[in-house]
Amino acid sequence: MAADSTSCATNFVSPRSLIRSALHSAAAFLAPGRCRLCRARSLADGRLVPLCDACMASVASGRLGGRCYRCAEPLGYEPSYQEFSDDVLCADCSETPPPFARATAFGSYELMRHALRLFKFGNVRSLALPMGGLLAEAILEQAEGMPESLLVIPVPLFRRRRLYNQSLLLADAAMRVVQRRRPLWKMELAPHRLRRVHHKESQYRLSPEERRENVRGAFQVRGSVRGRQVLLVDDVYTTGATVTECTEVLLAAGAESVRVVTLARAGSQIPVLWTAPAHGTEYSSHKHFGNPIYPHPVQ
Repeated sequence: MAADSTSCATNFVSPRSLIRSALHSAAAFLAPGRCRLCRARSLADGRLVPLCDACMASVASGRLGGRCYRCAEPLGYEPSYQEFSDDVLCADCSETPPPFARATAFGSYELMRHALRLFKFGNVRSLALPMGGLLAEAILEQAEGMPESLLVIPVPLFRRRRLYNQSLLLADAAMRVVQRRRPLWKMELAPHRLRRVHHKESQYRLSPEERRENVRGAFQVRGSVRGRQVLLVDDVYTTGATVTECTEVLLAAGAESVRVVTLARAGSQIPVLWTAPAHGTEYSSHKHFGNPIYPHPVQ
């Protein structure tokens, strides 16, 4: 009887949600909007996610190929790098292994950045569902070595700077997918177990060294993580400064291990995909697009 009640409660849809969905569908039919990414295709089917099918497919196509087993640094687009194993490491991890057990990501930041910025800064919270599904694929990809009991901790935000924590929305959506696919896994979402105690400035325009200094001492553990296997969730792994600081704080508080999963990974050591301009010379490509082999690094 208790199980039946729980099932009913889980599947219950509130009248307010039904009304909101109906109003949204009617508005989309009467005044169809356009895709928030390409701005070219109209959305007349009442979808909650304001992206057309082509743009959603483009976002999902940004999957990483070969990467460092430890930190997910992209290693290249050559066929020999399309598979990765525990003996394939980037130069940084070979010299100084990071404190986390492993980091993985779904896709390349360069190929997903427009959708990520829309989700992160454009107040398009509905993107959490499809993007959370992609994040779930990254989690399931390392299922073989993943502990079955996980404390899932999103990287916290400095609340006064943004309306919502995109990492929390991604973690929540991804957990729902993972738990359907892996019902024996025990995953506990703990959004308040880690908190940010200071925020000097945005990481966006800082160098790797400045990023590390900017987050030093920025996080504290609330409650107990002793003996727990932690899955740390963030939207983008760039230099690793934030997740490294969070990992060190969690391990110092007694966490057994920390794994990192992000939706996107920004590469810093290898060439990225590049498309030549339709009309231009070698000079113009360098002038307007950066070096065609090694473009300007991702900020």
